[in-house]
Amino acid sequence: MGVSGAAGLEAQLRVLLRRLLTYEKQQQTADEIIQSLTASIGDRRYLEGDHLRTLLLDPQLQARCLASYNSRLLQQQARLECLHSDLEETVAEMQKATQACREAAAAAAGSAGTAAAAPVAAGSQPAAAAAAAAAAADPNEAAMMADIAGLMEPIAAAFARQVALQQRLLTMMHDIQCTDSQELQRLLLLFHVRPCEYPLRKAGCIDAAVAALRQLLRMQ
Repeated sequence: MGVSGAAGLEAQLRVLLRRLLTYEKQQQTADEIIQSLTASIGDRRYLEGDHLRTLLLDPQLQARCLASYNSRLLQQQARLECLHSDLEETVAEMQKATQACREAAAAAAGSAGTAAAAPVAAGSQPAAAAAAAAAAADPNEAAMMADIAGLMEPIAAAFARQVALQQRLLTMMHDIQCTDSQELQRLLLLFHVRPCEYPLRKAGCIDAAVAALRQLLRMQ
């Protein structure tokens, strides 16, 4: 394996490992925010109903409390939406690096038409092009790229579906009534369990991918 090829492969491995770990941290943060947000939505009934007589006896105080509550709620929603944009970017980078590995392996096998530069040129990443060139020249490199792509493709696809689901849930959240505790709990559960990726996580596929990437990076 040439130096440039090793650098290209290592770059793709590092992108994938970094994105996998970043995705998990971002989802944990999103889970914490959504718990706080759903709790805040549920708490609104105390400001709108007759649970706090003092607020009802003092309309100005109630108005101030509602304004403060709404401000905090909007801040939480804005933070969650910003984090969700970061999640979408993380998944997109993961998919791009996975595709670069797949194209590099295909180029080496002769199924990509031209040797290395053409299929990865659209990615506009020198490291991806270097990885493709190395894979075309080294069967071991090609096999490694194919293995990584095989590990990452279902994971990246599941992550993309989960993020798309969460985006729809964020849209729905604006219409949820504060008294609909069942709907709030359902929304919270979908963020917490992450059903689109749950089968892969339960089967250990994501942990296996992280371990494989770390091992391959130690070999570089």
